[in-house]
Amino acid sequence: MKTSGYYHIWLIGPDSHYVTRLCHRLSLNPDHLVRRFTTVALALAYRSAATAMPNALILDGDGPEGLPRRLVRKLRERLPEATCFVLASEPDAEIEEDLQSQGINHYLRKDLGSPERIWEALAAARQPTAVTAPALQAPEAPAGMLLGQHASMQQVRELIAKAARTTITVSVSGETGTGKELVAQAIHAQSGRAGQPFVALNMAAIPRELLESELFGHEKGAFTGATARRIGRFEEANGGTLFLDEIADLELVLQAKLLRVLQERAVTRVGGTQPVPFDVRLVVATHRNLAAEVEAGRFREDLYYRMLGLPIELPPLRNRGNDILLLAQEFARTFSHLNKLPARAFSAEARQRLLGYAYPG
Repeated sequence: MKTSGYYHIWLIGPDSHYVTRLCHRLSLNPDHLVRRFTTVALALAYRSAATAMPNALILDGDGPEGLPRRLVRKLRERLPEATCFVLASEPDAEIEEDLQSQGINHYLRKDLGSPERIWEALAAARQPTAVTAPALQAPEAPAGMLLGQHASMQQVRELIAKAARTTITVSVSGETGTGKELVAQAIHAQSGRAGQPFVALNMAAIPRELLESELFGHEKGAFTGATARRIGRFEEANGGTLFLDEIADLELVLQAKLLRVLQERAVTRVGGTQPVPFDVRLVVATHRNLAAEVEAGRFREDLYYRMLGLPIELPPLRNRGNDILLLAQEFARTFSHLNKLPARAFSAEARQRLLGYAYPG
């Protein structure tokens, strides 16, 4: 029933803060396409002309006219394959029995936790499709996408969207392997700099004696082997985004030079005398606790506050619940696609083992 690569959700109910918030939460998953209708009648009218039918229906039963059961029954008859939710501030047992007889799958109380329960139910409804997909079906998730439906990942996506609307420096923290560079890429892709360069540099992977040249560039003859001028990463990323990973590994001498560069918004190449202005969005990351590094004297306090900007902390996978299964299914499906193998489902035992492992990072 899925079409155009999206999971189609129709959210039906009068305008309200709850419905707006729920719509926003559902839309945070880039695989979701959410349509809003203020009444069931409008949804029925749209269904007559729609080419893409919904995979899920979510009805708010607290409208001024209550839940129009005749129209709900009609909607259910015309869209029998969609997973159907009805939401109510005060669920009623008699109404629940009637709704179940009409094929309603979920009758939920509207509260602070209901969006998360809807996320989990949607993930469960989609799981069979994701596991038993045809062998050579194109991947559903774009490469590098931040997958996850856990509340902590929803918060990360909200911070990414907030960062993308500004030019503020972003500091990303989290254990090794939690996806810090993916966050930087997502901020870049959603920002006004998306068409400009995205440049990444791992500070721990560059020999100390070469790091200054990598960052700021060098002039011809600046040192032995410098046979030509070379621009650094700040100039390379001009107009776009510069991602500096493992920033805590930067030596104190270079920290002072980096601080001056950030203050003046210009670099002076090694062996040069003329400052070169730049315009970059800076995203930094580390798996260490930078505040503790400052306390220990290994990281400059003034540079710390210059780079702190908007902090984003990534949760470790072991704390993300059913996201473990979501990621495992995605990796298995992608592997099957790339190697022209038939898709296979995880057994109940395999799922239990995946959920029970204490993942580092």
